[in-house]
Amino acid sequence: MFAYGNMNVSLDKIAKRRNTLLPEAKTFAVDDYHAPDQPMLDEMTEAALRVLQRNQNGFVLMVEGAHIDKQSHTMDADRVIDETIEFDSAVAVARRFADEAGDTVVVVLADHECSGFSLIGALTGGINHLRNLPPDHLTLTPEIQPGRQAVVGVYDAAGFPRYNILADGYPETFDIDGKILVGYGANGDRYEGEWREGMQQGKGVYTWASGARYEGQWRGNKRTGRGVHTYANGDRYEGEWRDDRPHGSGDAVLRGLHYVGKWVEGCFKDGDRRASMERPLADCP
Repeated sequence: MFAYGNMNVSLDKIAKRRNTLLPEAKTFAVDDYHAPDQPMLDEMTEAALRVLQRNQNGFVLMVEGAHIDKQSHTMDADRVIDETIEFDSAVAVARRFADEAGDTVVVVLADHECSGFSLIGALTGGINHLRNLPPDHLTLTPEIQPGRQAVVGVYDAAGFPRYNILADGYPETFDIDGKILVGYGANGDRYEGEWREGMQQGKGVYTWASGARYEGQWRGNKRTGRGVHTYANGDRYEGEWRDDRPHGSGDAVLRGLHYVGKWVEGCFKDGDRRASMERPLADCP
C-alpha cells in the first residue's frame, strides 16, 4: 500500500519528515524507495481503530512492530531501538483507546528476536573517539583486546546516556557520548555476491541467522535461476528457482524423503506423492 515491499523503518521515515539526512547518507531512504510519505505505526493504529470502532459487535486488531526483528537480522542496533520506540507509541494509542472505550483489552506480546540482541553497557571515551577506532576484525591476536571492545563500560564509568528527545518522540541522534551499546550473541543475515542497482543480482550466497544458506542465482533480491538452499532443519533443495520458490526441475530432501522432478511455485506432485517447500502443503495446487 505504501511501498513496493517492506515499509521503511522509523529512523528513515523520521529523517525525511525532519528533512535531515542521516550521517554519511546522500539521499533519503524513503525517496530511494519511491515512497516519501509513509505513515508511522502509531498513525496506522489510530486509522485502523477509527474504522474498526464503527463495528458495534466488536473487533480484533493485530499491530506488529515487524522491523524490530528484521533490523536485528542485519544487526542494526540503532534501527532496532527506534523501531521499539515506534511500537511503544502504537501501544500507547491502543491503551488510550481502551481507556476511553472501557470494554477493550490490550495484549502486548513478543514472539521472538534475532541474533541475540543484548545491552552490554555504555560508551566510555566519547563518540568521536569511537569513530576513530579501527574495526574489531583488524585485531586477530587473542591476547589483544580490540579497541572498540575496550570502550564498553558500566554507567558509573560512562555516565548515564542522555538522549535529546525531539517533539516527535524520537532521539535527535543515537550518536551521543555515553550511548547505549549493544552486543549480539549470534550471527546475523549476510549476503556475499553480485549486486546491480542496489539489489542482489547474479551469483551470490545468502546466510540467514537461523543457519539456513542459499548459494546460486539471484534476480531483484529473489532466488531466481539455479541454486542450492540448505535449511536450518537439514532439508535441502537443489534446482531451479523463480521468485523465491522452487520452480522447474529440482531435487529435494524433505524430512528424510527424496523428491526429484518438476516443482511449481514451491510445490511437488508426482502421482500420490506430494511435497512443499516454503509454503503450506494445503496451499499447493
